[in-house]
Amino acid sequence: KMERARMIFTQIFIFLLFSNTLGPFFYIFFWVLPVATVGKLFSSTRLLCEHGNPNGKPVLRTITGKTFQSNTLGMFNFNYHADHHSSIAVPCGDLPAYHEARRKNEISFSNTENFHGGYLKLLGFWFKTLPMT
Repeated sequence: KMERARMIFTQIFIFLLFSNTLGPFFYIFFWVLPVATVGKLFSSTRLLCEHGNPNGKPVLRTITGKTFQSNTLGMFNFNYHADHHSSIAVPCGDLPAYHEARRKNEISFSNTENFHGGYLKLLGFWFKTLPMT
């Protein structure tokens, strides 16, 4: 309940900020629509990259590489997705160290994969391997 109250308070604050400076229409145009479209695009792309697999087999993927991409699509170190699923008790701030320790000790889990190069490189690799019909 407290988290929901904080979210509502934050949205009211942002709405009032827009209303008092630009007008209430701009809250929808510059806040609600971008969150609903761009936010959904980023969320779906992240989900596809962390779980998707062209051969159809289920996978949990950790994606390392470009800092900007990791901070944009894998915020809160969520790009260490396979590591997060292998031990959900590890706090998000500790996932990079956990990932390195796991790799150093050669610990792997079934249906997990590490991809280095970032989200866009992974998507580019998939597009190159798509069948041409």
